Amino acid sequence: MRNYLKGFKSAIPIFLILATLIVNLINLFPAIRSHPALLGLGIFKPILKVLSVIPILPINLIYLFLVVYMTKTVRINIISKLTLVTFYINLFLITLLFLYFSHLETTHFPDFVLNTYHIYLSFLRSYSVFLFIVIMVSIEANSYFTSRQGLLAHVPHMLVSLVLFTNIFVLPNIFIKESKLIVKALSSSQTDAKLMEFGGLYDNLMFIVNNTEPSSTIIHPNQSTTFPLIGNQPIIRYILFPRTLVSDELVDKYSNANPNPRSPIYYILTIGYKDDLPVFFPTGNINAKEIKIYVSKNSTLNFSEVVYNEQFVKSLGIFQIGLIKI
Repeated sequence: MRNYLKGFKSAIPIFLILATLIVNLINLFPAIRSHPALLGLGIFKPILKVLSVIPILPINLIYLFLVVYMTKTVRINIISKLTLVTFYINLFLITLLFLYFSHLETTHFPDFVLNTYHIYLSFLRSYSVFLFIVIMVSIEANSYFTSRQGLLAHVPHMLVSLVLFTNIFVLPNIFIKESKLIVKALSSSQTDAKLMEFGGLYDNLMFIVNNTEPSSTIIHPNQSTTFPLIGNQPIIRYILFPRTLVSDELVDKYSNANPNPRSPIYYILTIGYKDDLPVFFPTGNINAKEIKIYVSKNSTLNFSEVVYNEQFVKSLGIFQIGLIKI
């Protein structure tokens, strides 16, 4: 029995290394789950599928208990020290990365980092906070087991950890929805997966994909009750990537940041409804190099060097969506 316990304790550091790698991967995955390089790894689809549905909170709780137990039983083991150093390095690098991307987000436009680098800042921040909590728990556990202080002396620090830990997992409901999206996408063909999620919107977005360059910039209406889907940038990005997406309210800011664009710029031409009255997007007069209209699967209209305005849209009759090249 003693040999068994000795063998079990000696295996804890090895298990800790494996657990550390797995936990870090689980916490990092939500931040990079939409990256094309990740989704393009076909042979790893089963792994990505599992990572999409793993409950992060219970896994992290179990890992924190493991850290405390490890600190009590093998606190002077070199592996435990190296593991803690690894967390320090990770915390430093991830925090720097988060600050850099936050700066980019602030100086450009909302969702710039997600649109350009395919990284979710909120989850990157959560990952950074989790690393901080692991370090704090490890230090406090080591202090508790090596000092004569009672448990109450560590309560303030433990409460801080609890508040931070709770804050990590106050995540938007969109994570659950997007996890389901990833599972469906990984379980189906590319076309079938997108058809399931986007329905009739898929054909309209594919018209944009087929008639714009991958490097182009697409200006879409602001999300509202008038344009609930075509104005929802996270939704349309799934199909329009790698095109740069800019909402109408940020056009001026984008233009100031890119005074001499090298890639083509398009407006999405669409009609919404407010109080049962049609609302056209875009508004005003636009000197268009080209306008393409998607009427139906078997019918498209093309115009060159025309002036776009409300009268032009009304003359088109019924159509699905259009593109205005400026």
